[in-house]
Amino acid sequence: RSATPLLCAAGGLVIANLLFITLSNNPKGDSWQFAAVAIPLLSIPILNRWLPEARPAPDAVSLWHYLPFIVVFQIVSGLMYAFLMPAYYSAAILPGFELLFYIVAVFVAFWIAQKNRDLALVCGVILGMAAFAFLHNAPSPLQVNLSMFAMQAGAGFIDLVIIAILLAFPKPVRAFGIGTATICTGIIAGKLIGYYFADFSEAIVLIGNLVLNFSILTLYFLGRHHYISQRGAMQTVAPIKNQPDTPGYPMPPDRLEDSLPEDSPVPTLNEDPLEENLP
Repeated sequence: RSATPLLCAAGGLVIANLLFITLSNNPKGDSWQFAAVAIPLLSIPILNRWLPEARPAPDAVSLWHYLPFIVVFQIVSGLMYAFLMPAYYSAAILPGFELLFYIVAVFVAFWIAQKNRDLALVCGVILGMAAFAFLHNAPSPLQVNLSMFAMQAGAGFIDLVIIAILLAFPKPVRAFGIGTATICTGIIAGKLIGYYFADFSEAIVLIGNLVLNFSILTLYFLGRHHYISQRGAMQTVAPIKNQPDTPGYPMPPDRLEDSLPEDSPVPTLNEDPLEENLP
């Protein structure tokens, strides 16, 4: 419940991936090590009762329109796990090196997202398109590696913004659960598509590009609709604030000085302003 959710999201992603590099490159590593890392996450509901209430972001309530974009983009992540990841493991030049691109992308996305959140999301989509561009026409091992590097970098951009958005809600634990379910839904859909078209690489590339283009359209149209609705709501509320409680009557001045002309003296206590004009 930090006042800087973007910084917390970046720190969490970087630390998690550095830890993953250490565990994945350990020749004696077993699944229990990854489980041991995940066990502390079970304490979040308990710690949630003791953490102080943080002030939510001003636009936190209006950030739910990003969920459709998240589920659409995560279909590409599912395609990566089902199609690109197996090809990369068999052609990896330096296994684990792709995570460094993810970490660097998180730092760059942190800098961009402070200025424009949607621009960081667009950068992630563009990197995803570059990843599928490397997979055209029977890619060589070098192209497969470049594709994985671009895909990991794009995922770094998207993941940072997603987690920062979820942490900005008034109830971040609840929002994080909903966001995680949305992410997993997109990944499962992408993996199912990848398994079904596993023998048709060109079809995978085509589907990936179509999904990425659709995600951009989703981000644009939902963001535009949200902006228009918010602007209309502000224009509707603004005149109401300037109206008095009783229709048809002007708003009374807050102070007596505001009701007098600029060149009129301000009367003091027990002083009659008309006394000087009496005969």
